[in-house]
Amino acid sequence: MAEAYSLQWFLLHAKQDHLKDLLQREGLFFDVPFSELEDGDSAQTFAEIQGLPPEQRAALEARFQEIYGLSNRAGFDAIIAASRSKLLAHRSDEHLVQRLGQMDGYLDRAFWTFLHRPRYWEFAQLLASADAISMASWEKHPKVPCVAPRLDENALKALGCALGRYFHMMEGCGNRCEVRVCDRGDRIYVFCLLEQASRADSEWRAEGLRRRTHKPAQPLTFMYSQTEGELDTYLKAKPRIVWDVMAIFATHILGLKNLDPPPKGRGVYCLDQFKKRGTVYHFGPETGISRINVRKLRLTPRFGAKRHTVIEGNPTGNQEPVYDTIEKDEVSISMDDVDVTQVELKVEFDQTPYRNKRTISPVITVPNRCSLGYNEHELAVRKVLIASGIELKDPNETGGQG
Repeated sequence: MAEAYSLQWFLLHAKQDHLKDLLQREGLFFDVPFSELEDGDSAQTFAEIQGLPPEQRAALEARFQEIYGLSNRAGFDAIIAASRSKLLAHRSDEHLVQRLGQMDGYLDRAFWTFLHRPRYWEFAQLLASADAISMASWEKHPKVPCVAPRLDENALKALGCALGRYFHMMEGCGNRCEVRVCDRGDRIYVFCLLEQASRADSEWRAEGLRRRTHKPAQPLTFMYSQTEGELDTYLKAKPRIVWDVMAIFATHILGLKNLDPPPKGRGVYCLDQFKKRGTVYHFGPETGISRINVRKLRLTPRFGAKRHTVIEGNPTGNQEPVYDTIEKDEVSISMDDVDVTQVELKVEFDQTPYRNKRTISPVITVPNRCSLGYNEHELAVRKVLIASGIELKDPNETGGQG
């Protein structure tokens, strides 16, 4: 809508019946004869709202602005899309589009939908927000397997828990995440509302200007097409984080244990430090990790034919047979002439009162492959890889192969 929001403008353009209905729902019974007023006669209603206590007026204006936000062509398109969703549509709304089309304007349609079709409202807002994102801001994975998505309650709950755990452990954010899903044509939209770190903003309260601490929600949106085999992801984050959430989505919604990285996926891995023993791993007692050793190395000549040499040996304690083999010169390859293109680690976790002793063996392959998943232990190892310079935090950093 071209006009900027103001209370006066909203009351001037809203239907009297809609205003009366909303005010009564909010428990506000003004001495205003709405049935006797012409649409656009807003002076009396404006005066009544101006006289409300600050908190009541703020709550009411928040409703008005919510409706105003969908009072445009994009909002109307989003309302239609939500009403046509196979996951949301009700057979009684078969002719809803025609009904809305007969109304006077976008504000009338949005206000009526807000009042009488609340099951579509939230999803229309989410779809309108997704439509407003520029195409350049979406990260596209063009080669996702064409499989039926799992959209049952358990799958969506598992996705929310996995994303919450990931951002809590890796980024220090809150661990809560609400998931909403809506279909639109042949595409599935999965909206995830992540708990961000706390912030304090200045706002006007009844007692004056104050700073209120709160935890805003960060939007993460997936758009999946089973027909095209494409997954688009929107998240304001570094590329490696976007790739991680793609993989989490693929695990819980598409049932894929390993999702091949997109052409522009996460940052590269730097495995040069594994050419000799003594790699320093940075981790604290909170990770539960007791020891990390190298179990296997794959060496690839830097020049000539790419013939891999694999050296492996099961480490015991602090002994690493892989490096014993290299140092005894049993491999007739100069380490200066090869790259380490794959490493398998042995990561041991201590036993605690809440979990048994455990060992996992992640395989890391340049430029951007890693066998780690996203459970509690695997996330701890991912943090170690970043802290130790094995996984580069920024894809523009140098030092990795490939």
